[in-house]
Amino acid sequence: MAPTRWDPLGELLDLQDRLARVTGSLGWSDGRGAWSPAVDVFDSREAVVIKADLPGLRAEDVEVRLEENVLTLSGERKPDATPEEEEFFRVERPVGRFERIVALPQGIRGEDCTADFAAGVLTVRVPKSSGPRPRRVPIESKDDGGESPDAGDAS
Repeated sequence: MAPTRWDPLGELLDLQDRLARVTGSLGWSDGRGAWSPAVDVFDSREAVVIKADLPGLRAEDVEVRLEENVLTLSGERKPDATPEEEEFFRVERPVGRFERIVALPQGIRGEDCTADFAAGVLTVRVPKSSGPRPRRVPIESKDDGGESPDAGDAS
């Protein structure tokens, strides 16, 4: 596996998402929306894949934007219509607007990004660029087996 570069912006966005989830579970708003969907981000051989859990939503309820290397998922989950005579014992399913921002690595082809929605899961695939690959660089030897030119200049 190739080494990965440290992405401080990605780490900050991840920390922001985790804090938003914690404060959201306490009933606080994160300033971006009323809730934040859970996402998985992983690297397949051909693409970076993002899966977001969006139960109860339809594809037309969600917007996917990709600018530079930042993927933004946004939309709104509306509350169920309930008759006035019903009394809730517990309400845990979040409703309202959401926005989830995911920093993506360098070397992607955003113009070929695809998204599909099935069984309440949004899957976004961002193909990786086939850009420059590592190559072996030949080393030219300038040493002819003798002393270096500066070795005899000792003063």
